[in-house]
Amino acid sequence: MIKLTSRIAILDQNDTVVAFLDNNVPDGLPFWDDELHEYLKGTSNTFTFKSDARHPDSLYLVEGYKIAFKTDRRDYYLNIMIVHRDENEVEIEAWSTNLELLNEQVSGIDPGEAHSFLWYKNQFDPENTVQIGLNEVSDKQIKNKWDGENTVLSRLYSLANVFDAELEFVPQLNQDYSLNKIVMNVYRAHSDTVQGIGKANVSNLVYGREIKGIKKTSDITDLYTCIYPHGGTIEGSDSKIDISGVSHTVKDKDGRVEFFTDGALIRAPLARDRFPSFMSQSNDRYILVHWGCDVTDKEMLYGRALAELKKNCTPKVTYEIDGYADTGIGDTVRITDEEYNPILYLEARVTEQVRSITDESRNKTIYSNIEVLKSEIDTSLMARVEALIKENKVYIGQIMSDNGIQFVNDTGSTTLTAQVMDGVVDIVSQYQIVWKKDGTQIATTKNITVSSGDFDAQAVYGFEAMDLVLMVQPLNL
Repeated sequence: MIKLTSRIAILDQNDTVVAFLDNNVPDGLPFWDDELHEYLKGTSNTFTFKSDARHPDSLYLVEGYKIAFKTDRRDYYLNIMIVHRDENEVEIEAWSTNLELLNEQVSGIDPGEAHSFLWYKNQFDPENTVQIGLNEVSDKQIKNKWDGENTVLSRLYSLANVFDAELEFVPQLNQDYSLNKIVMNVYRAHSDTVQGIGKANVSNLVYGREIKGIKKTSDITDLYTCIYPHGGTIEGSDSKIDISGVSHTVKDKDGRVEFFTDGALIRAPLARDRFPSFMSQSNDRYILVHWGCDVTDKEMLYGRALAELKKNCTPKVTYEIDGYADTGIGDTVRITDEEYNPILYLEARVTEQVRSITDESRNKTIYSNIEVLKSEIDTSLMARVEALIKENKVYIGQIMSDNGIQFVNDTGSTTLTAQVMDGVVDIVSQYQIVWKKDGTQIATTKNITVSSGDFDAQAVYGFEAMDLVLMVQPLNL
């Protein structure tokens, strides 16, 4: 379990400790209503709290000063960004990462050839404000161009996006709470096969223990079925690239075309059929969106756009999970809710943690990448259960006549139609129908026509479907 400290250092612009926040020291500078928010993106964090504006040390709670503390898991180093003060209270909002990353601007870059993540990082951060630690994409070489100016931090996040990576910023403090360095770990982006930041399957959370409740919401407000992707600009061109000339088709497990390229577009026909754009004036009924990213390679642009289309061409299902789990950012957990109908088994990734030093009731965990886990019952057992159900299933056989079952004055005719009912559904088309008259086969069609001259007084008509002989009442024709 993470152990938050009640001793928090306040450092001035020269990174020197000038005071401490500490609730355990008599006459110390107290704090309350504190919340440490940790986010998956960059493992960045914010820290908000209130303190006593009448205490002399509260004068050190000013914008530009630093907040630093240590836990058993990691060090925290934040910049005081926003200060609210009145006669009685001072309220502080502090953000992680060095101010140089937050505010300093860097120019665009056009390398002309492919380079490594480290090479690009050094262009955006020539002063080595952050040092690369772990680098899971060190084997990649990518050519990409950035236009205009942006902050160092924004460029690093954009660089991670181009390299399909996730960034983790880890401050390391000296013994005196001053900043030693900021380490930037680079992970391959989270996917079905890659964990990214955090650990996999760290715990199983249970309703009634760590989980208070789960609410499911299905939403199609942002759904679309066709995407027009735009990339960056390549050397010698003023326009952004698209995927014209790229040709791909993706089929589902049943062999149906699920996605295909069409010029500069990627279409999702199965999603279109399920969610057609009835308001569209065209005949294709696709819902089209424009989407852009920084890459200048057509195949890479296609891959990114396809991933976006896959995420947004089906209803967005979200689960609001109420509860707190003592996990790390990025960790993947399993969740069991036996009170849910039917029983719910989820896998989720921790994307935000809220922790409080002074009030544990504020603690909260926020999840994303939530997936419903498949049943872990042995497949052979399930197949046997399904076979037993099928073997003992009861079907209803019936004959429909379009002109009754009696002829007046020995004249007339009627058409008999075989039906095999599975509940309210007629499944006769799934069977080979064999008609019999008084036990003798007379036809192998779904319908037969019986005339008054086909029998004397009366006859018994019936049919067989496959190997199933369905007993029917005699038709007195």
